[in-house]
Amino acid sequence: MKKFLNGGFLFASVFNYFLLTIVFYALTEDWRAAFPLAIAALAILYALTLTPVVDWYYRMILNLREPNAIEDERLKRVWNMVCCGAEKAGIPVKAGIKLYISDEEGLNAFATGTRTIAVHRELLNNYISDEEIAGVLAHELAHHIHGDTVCLLMSLQGTVIFGGIRFVIKVVFWIAGKLAAMIAAFIGFAAADGNLDEGVGWWKIVNFIFDKIYGIIDFFLAGVAYVETACFRFFDRQQEFAADAFGGMIGFSNGLVTFLENFLRRKR
Repeated sequence: MKKFLNGGFLFASVFNYFLLTIVFYALTEDWRAAFPLAIAALAILYALTLTPVVDWYYRMILNLREPNAIEDERLKRVWNMVCCGAEKAGIPVKAGIKLYISDEEGLNAFATGTRTIAVHRELLNNYISDEEIAGVLAHELAHHIHGDTVCLLMSLQGTVIFGGIRFVIKVVFWIAGKLAAMIAAFIGFAAADGNLDEGVGWWKIVNFIFDKIYGIIDFFLAGVAYVETACFRFFDRQQEFAADAFGGMIGFSNGLVTFLENFLRRKR
């Protein structure tokens, strides 16, 4: 079975630690202080991802609701099938996982937070068998057991931090560029005995230089963001393959395959 410390989680942790170290160095100008502060901040962020607040937040923003009586009856029946299959395979099911309903269109389900599985309402239609639904839920259960949802939460934190760094750099360069251009324009204006065109010319030159320097830096940062996204996508594919394998290992490969085949057939 795939371990909790998967590649995606490790990559997200290293990337986030690198970003936090840069942030704390910018604040303290001391690498010796930045390293332990980054570790402490990363530990706090990681601890926050394991709190019930995270699940509540995602259930709220995704408009998930409690299943009604009919939905609940079927979900309990199918979920019991999945849990029994996992127990027979010797895999303990993560405690406290709850199933919610999404009223978004589509035949889908997804794992989020630390203990939430969202099932699209259409997935419970009568023409979809319990075996198919069990295959889908087994796939989503795997994401919780493997720690994939925690990895996603960690990667989202890194994306927010990295976006913040890019925004701060943009603001700093914009302010510095305008101030430098104003000083250059004033000097050029004074040196040319009040020639307005000279001052405007110096303004444009300095402003152009700062814009180009920022453009080069942002191009590099965009490249880092591209590599980051590519790495996360690679690990995401591995997680999906592992989740499919988990569904088969606990006895629901036929249901998952049948669901995918029918899903593709219905889309045509």
